[in-house]
Amino acid sequence: MAKYHLTPSDVAVIAVHIRRTDYLLRRKKGDLVSDDAYFSHAVTFFNRLFKNKTMYVVCSDDIEWSKVNFITERPTVFSVGHSADVDFAILSRCNHSIITMGTFGRWSALLAGGITVYQRPDAPTAVPLHNVNRRVDSTKDPTRAWIALS
Repeated sequence: MAKYHLTPSDVAVIAVHIRRTDYLLRRKKGDLVSDDAYFSHAVTFFNRLFKNKTMYVVCSDDIEWSKVNFITERPTVFSVGHSADVDFAILSRCNHSIITMGTFGRWSALLAGGITVYQRPDAPTAVPLHNVNRRVDSTKDPTRAWIALS
């Protein structure tokens, strides 16, 4: 945040977990490898929701692909050279999450709280914002604040 001269009250910090390498190597029926279109839809959602007061923190097993394909004009930090446990800690400290397939992203999103966007092939590419905040207020089931996008 210091790099961009931001404070926690300036922006919503969005964790982005991008899992690719093992899914590319062993694609099975039903495996969903996220692409740049999904991330574009997720970024658009959060930028609309928070009126462009967003910052993104990207952790991935394919950071080079992520740097090329995770595109936003908002401040973005890529986690480079950290172990998986450090990346997990980073993701879990953010306000909201964009995740791909796998338990790593799911658990970090549950710990982070807030709104989580996840990919589902039959989901829309955009969602109306009018009832999103109502979904976030639930403390009994944190997955109520999870939004499916394609």
